[in-house]
Amino acid sequence: MTPSHSRHRSAASGYLRIRNESLTQQSSPQELILLVYESLVDRLVKCQGYLAQSDDGEFDREILKSMQLIQYGLRDSLSFDLGGEVAVNLDHTYATWMMVLEFLNTSRSADRLNNLLVSVRDVHEAWKTAFGTSKAVKG
Repeated sequence: MTPSHSRHRSAASGYLRIRNESLTQQSSPQELILLVYESLVDRLVKCQGYLAQSDDGEFDREILKSMQLIQYGLRDSLSFDLGGEVAVNLDHTYATWMMVLEFLNTSRSADRLNNLLVSVRDVHEAWKTAFGTSKAVKG
């Protein structure tokens, strides 16, 4: 990576961090859930690209970021008192996604990654329907 590319990447990262902080401060809990799903989908799509390019380092970083989104953005936001059986079922789904991501760390299975992406997109669509929105929240 050239110094110029590194500076550009650092500046872009800083911009995204500020943008995300601004969005989280201005968003409802429902919008935040949708933002987490959109970020997870974006990361998994990046994983597909890095897998196709055989870029193991970037693939591993995106897998880790995906796992963090699931754990800290989705699982930690579950309310078992309010959500009951739905929260329990979502927790099982998220645990399954985590296991798939752990498996992908070593297997590099394009089929498993594609299946995971379909599953995440399906649940994302269900959340959008539940929240009464037909399109994703974009910043």
